[in-house]
Amino acid sequence: MIATQMKKPSQRRRGQAMVEFLIALVAIVALFAGLLQVMTLSTTQTEVMNTARQEAGRRAISSAIVLDTPDYIQEWSAGNDDSSYSVDDEFTHANESAFLMTIVDSAAERSSDWNVLGQASGNEISILRFSPSTATRLGLVQGTDSQTVPLLPAVKHLIYDANDIDIEATVWMPRTTGIY
Repeated sequence: MIATQMKKPSQRRRGQAMVEFLIALVAIVALFAGLLQVMTLSTTQTEVMNTARQEAGRRAISSAIVLDTPDYIQEWSAGNDDSSYSVDDEFTHANESAFLMTIVDSAAERSSDWNVLGQASGNEISILRFSPSTATRLGLVQGTDSQTVPLLPAVKHLIYDANDIDIEATVWMPRTTGIY
């Protein structure tokens, strides 16, 4: 009877060690999978950004006239995640006339000053103010790219319950055709 009672604590210790080992193993697998996933996501983000830049660069030096019109943003507010510049953020649309009034018109103290500024040769602000399309005058071209990255099963089940993550990039560049 004494021999039987002595076996129970050692069996308990082995069982406890097995449970501790499994908990540690799950934590290590989650950490390793998370690390691999972050590496994959950052590599994909770099590739997407480079592809968008290449597209915008090709369009910037192209001789074809490209008419991209950017969104004019008046106000930016964080979305439900309270993180700025994320997918769920919302912005208030503005229009080109609001851009002209806020940015370009402030170049002259009074509206009558535009008569003087308009007569100055090579005054790009005057040209910008009287241009029918500010974005066209600035010559902005856009490049975009996106990729979907599948999540590793360990990450999906242990960390983030989704099948994949979409990575998108938008790049704006000024046209450079005719500069040189």
